[in-house]
Amino acid sequence: MTKKHTFIKVLLLTLLSLYTLCSGAFTVRNYTNKNGLTNSFIFTMWQNGDGSLWIGTYDGLNVFNGVEYLSYPFYSYTHKLPGNLVTKITKAEEDNIWVQTNYDLNKYERVYRKNLPGIY
Repeated sequence: MTKKHTFIKVLLLTLLSLYTLCSGAFTVRNYTNKNGLTNSFIFTMWQNGDGSLWIGTYDGLNVFNGVEYLSYPFYSYTHKLPGNLVTKITKAEEDNIWVQTNYDLNKYERVYRKNLPGIY
C-alpha cells in the first residue's frame, strides 16, 4: 500500500469520525413572526450578560429570554423607538445598550429597561 492510499484512508476515517461526533451536537430552530418576532426580517442581534438575546427587526426591537419573545415595536409603548428599522444593537458601559434605528441612535439604560415589562 502506498503512502497516498494510507493518507486517503486516514483522511476518510477522520472525516467520518468528525461527522459522527458533530451530527447530534446542536439543534437548529427557526423562529419567525409566527413565534412572536415583530418581523421575520432580522437586521441585528446582540446577547447581554444574562443570556437574553436582543433582536432588531424591520418592525422594532425584540428580546428573547430563552422561553418567550418580548416585542417592542416602535409604535407600541410610551418611550418609543425613533424608527421602525432597528439596524444595530450594541453594549454601552455598565450593561446599558445602544439601539440604532433608521432615524436615530439611542442609549437605553438598565434602569429604564427594568421599567419595561419583561425586560431584564
